[in-house]
Amino acid sequence: MPEEVARKLSLTAALLRCQTRKELAARFRAVNPATDFDLERSYKWMQGRALPRSRKVYDDWALVLGAERSGGWVAECSFEEFRAEMCALFGIDPAELPGRAETLKAVPSAPLPPMPGASDYLVGDYLAYSWAWSPRYAGSFIRGWLGLKAARRGEYPVRYAENLPGGFLEFTGYGLRRRNGLSLRLSFAGGAGNERMAFELLSPGWPGHVLCGFATGDVINAPAPQVAVTRVVLLRIDPGPSNDPSWDRVAMPTAYINKDTEALVADMVRHAMPTELAEALAPSVLAFLDNCAAPGADRVALDDLGALSHAVDPQPAASAADVPRRPAGG
Repeated sequence: MPEEVARKLSLTAALLRCQTRKELAARFRAVNPATDFDLERSYKWMQGRALPRSRKVYDDWALVLGAERSGGWVAECSFEEFRAEMCALFGIDPAELPGRAETLKAVPSAPLPPMPGASDYLVGDYLAYSWAWSPRYAGSFIRGWLGLKAARRGEYPVRYAENLPGGFLEFTGYGLRRRNGLSLRLSFAGGAGNERMAFELLSPGWPGHVLCGFATGDVINAPAPQVAVTRVVLLRIDPGPSNDPSWDRVAMPTAYINKDTEALVADMVRHAMPTELAEALAPSVLAFLDNCAAPGADRVALDDLGALSHAVDPQPAASAADVPRRPAGG
């Protein structure tokens, strides 16, 4: 059993292009700053002389890999099962692996041969398609741009932008890896407002060209305060707008798009996506966004809150004039 874990750890290091145990330990800290993966103990683990005592190590291991399998599976599976799963996850030909996974075990300080694309594979720029939140554009799609930078201390710097008719809108924040996905927390980058956005996304294994999930936050382009939630699809583009620090706002087309396949294809092609790929993707994007109880963004307004509040307390809310004042000097 310790030998199996040692071989699986060495294969993990090879796939993630970690040249030392210290780099491998950093991958564990990136997904869980409080990880039980200890650098000193890992020396024995990777020599097959001991096993991790904490089950949390295996849970973090699964997160590091971005696998759909649980930490329990990582701990209990055979090396052959693990190897087959990793080849499928990272898109690696099994014939390329012999010899690579033993490098760290045999020569602790020697660099591993690189595995292209397996490191921080979600980093990049994406087109983000979702339902428009504004009541004025209900039933239309909206396209934004999302840039995900390399993680720093376990957090991915994130920028999200939309070019609305009323002006350019930008949010900044951070993303955290979780099992099978990403959680993004963003704040409005301009003005005095405190509007927020959040994304809960499912991510595939390497190379990770598409993500999907839900986006939620404050509706800015609305006559009254509202919050909304909608399905969202992220498609990788290269190069993307965030490669330019200014985000070249003039070149960004208006965000709103008609709800039809032809409009989606045209927008994807406009952002340098090959026509053949855009034509293949657009129907799937439309089907995903449309696969909800009521197509469109689901919005909650103050009137909804008022109706619920009245059900709890039928008494009318007190006005400022109704509130008794304390005597002066009291």
